[in-house]
Amino acid sequence: MVNNKGDLFASTYQKVGEFHHSSLGQGKPVAMAGEMEVNNGVLKSITNRSGHYTPKPEYFDQTISHLEQSGIDFKSVEIDVLEP
Repeated sequence: MVNNKGDLFASTYQKVGEFHHSSLGQGKPVAMAGEMEVNNGVLKSITNRSGHYTPKPEYFDQTISHLEQSGIDFKSVEIDVLEP
């Protein structure tokens, strides 16, 4: 999840009825939500798949650009954009 300030929040913890990825945004607006896979500190895949926020593809593109500017190399990253 990326908030409107560009801060990235991620979690591997989930407990039904108590904590879900949507908990990271605490009900506030977010710039992007979805899923990512990271192995040994390397981004392997990223998607805008989110049932709570249903982010638009343009926000996903904005997030990818932000991550690239932060030094993430997308040469070997699987990118999956789901249409709303």
